[in-house]
Amino acid sequence: MACTSLDKMAAGGMHDHIGGGFHRYSVDELWHVPHFEKMLYDAPQLANVYLQAFQLTGSLAYARVARGVLDYLRRDLSHPEGGFFSAEDADSVDALTGEKAEGAFYVWTAEEVCAALPPNLAELFCAVYNIRPEGNCTMSPVSDPRSEFVGKNVPIVTEPLAALAVQHGVSEAQLQVHLAQAHRILHTRRAGRPRPYLDDKVVAAWNGMAIGAMARASRVLAAEDPACLPLFPVDGCPPEVYLQAALRAAFFVRLNLYHDSSGQLFRTYRNGTATVPGFADDYANMISGLLDLYEAGGGLEWLRWSMVLQATMDRLFWDDQRGGYFSTSGVDPSIRLRMRDDYDGAEPAASSVAASNLARLAAMVPHGTPVPAPDGKLGGPAGGGADP
Repeated sequence: MACTSLDKMAAGGMHDHIGGGFHRYSVDELWHVPHFEKMLYDAPQLANVYLQAFQLTGSLAYARVARGVLDYLRRDLSHPEGGFFSAEDADSVDALTGEKAEGAFYVWTAEEVCAALPPNLAELFCAVYNIRPEGNCTMSPVSDPRSEFVGKNVPIVTEPLAALAVQHGVSEAQLQVHLAQAHRILHTRRAGRPRPYLDDKVVAAWNGMAIGAMARASRVLAAEDPACLPLFPVDGCPPEVYLQAALRAAFFVRLNLYHDSSGQLFRTYRNGTATVPGFADDYANMISGLLDLYEAGGGLEWLRWSMVLQATMDRLFWDDQRGGYFSTSGVDPSIRLRMRDDYDGAEPAASSVAASNLARLAAMVPHGTPVPAPDGKLGGPAGGGADP
C-alpha cells in the first residue's frame, strides 16, 4: 500500500516532473492537479520516505525521486551561503494575461509544448505525460472545479514507463533519456516565465529536516547499482555531494541562527537578521538533522552540538508535570497559555521528534546527555558520566 501510494505520487502532477520536487498537495484523488506551492518542510520528509522505499525494495526509481527532490532544494531553494529557503508560492503572473494565477508557472498548453520541443520529442512527451490540446485537468470532477485550467495541462504519467517504451519502439532506458532531454528544454523555457514568489526566510526547524535528509541520502544512495545517471531534473551527482550540502546548511545555521553563549537557537533568519527565539520544533528537528549528519560521517562536532541543543531544549520546554515538551519556552509574557502539540500533522510534533532523538542519544552516549559547563565546554551529564 505504501509503495503504491509513493508510485502514484511520483507519477502524478503534484510531482514537478520538469523541475523536480513536489507541490504541497493534490486537490483530487488522482494525485494530479496540485496546490502548486512548494514547501521546504515537505521536501525532506518526502525524500526520506523515498529513500526508505529504495532501501526496502532496491528499486532505483525511488532513489531517483529522492534525488530529484534534493536536487530541487540544491538548485532552487539554497541560500548562497548554505541554508535553505522556506517556500515558493503557488501563484505567479501569467505572461499572457498579466494577472496572477494559481500554477501559471507550471502548467502548459499543448501548443506551448510543441513549440518548445522538436517534433519527435514533443510527440513522445505528450504521450507520456497526457498532454492534450483541450487540456488534461478534467480527469477528475474535482480537479478543476472553478475552471481555472481550461486548455491547460499538468503533466501526469498514467501508464508504466516500460509499456510506454514498447509502444514507442524504444527501450525504457532510451525513453528516460529522451524525457530528460525534454525536461531540460522545457525547464529552460519555463525559466523565462515570471517566477513564483520566493519566501527567503531560513527557518531553523525546516533546515534541520533538510540537513537530515541530505545526510541520509549521502549514506543510502551509496548503495545505488548502477550509479545514477544525470537524467534531468536529477543531476546524477555523487552521493557525497548531499553530505556537503548538509554540512553547508549546518554551518550556516550555527553561524546565523544560534547564540553560542546561551546555547539557544533562533527561529528564522532573513537579510542578516535573526531575532525570534526558537520554538521546541526548531530544537527537535535541528537535533535530529545533526544526529543524521554525525551518522553520515559529518564529524563529531555535530553530535556534540546536538547534545548542547538537547540540554537547552530540556531546560526551556520540558513539562515537569505531565512530560513532553511545550511548544514555547514561557519566557514571552504575551503568550498566556503554553500549548503542547499532541499529534503529528504536516510536520511531526516536537515531542515525537524529541522521543526519537533521545533514544538515539541514549544509544550514542549511554551515560546520558551532557550539559554545558560554565566555561562553555561540554561537561559530563548531570549526576556523572563522561564527555563522548
